[in-house]
Amino acid sequence: MNVRVLFLPLFFLISISLFFISCKGPRSGLDCSDYKTGRFQIHSKGTDTFMVERNDSLQYEWNSARGVEKLYRIRWISDCEYELVNRNPPVNAAAGSKEAMLDSIMQIPSRVTITAATSSYCIFEVRKKGVSMVYADTMWLMK
Repeated sequence: MNVRVLFLPLFFLISISLFFISCKGPRSGLDCSDYKTGRFQIHSKGTDTFMVERNDSLQYEWNSARGVEKLYRIRWISDCEYELVNRNPPVNAAAGSKEAMLDSIMQIPSRVTITAATSSYCIFEVRKKGVSMVYADTMWLMK
């Protein structure tokens, strides 16, 4: 039996495997380390600006102009992906009201993926299980 006939399928299989291993996705090589802890700013669509302060286990967000404060537990899943769990107490809203619905959505953990990162800002996407909307925004590093 010819050795080339045996080697060719093996070579093809190894080449395809190496190709898929090297294509880990759009975030391969992305450095998100500057965004794991520190102070940040999010200029939400419109005129809202949220300040963010993050340590290794908590993320605190606030908007002084609107009097909004949010506290989350943060759990890093990978270098550029983390989960935020709302630590704010539920609102005492009437069942079926808009506030009650928004509060129930806020209690669902958020999965955040950093899709791009530079030395001064990162772009991120937020998803919630069971919610089809994806929120994307930019977070600026405060130096």
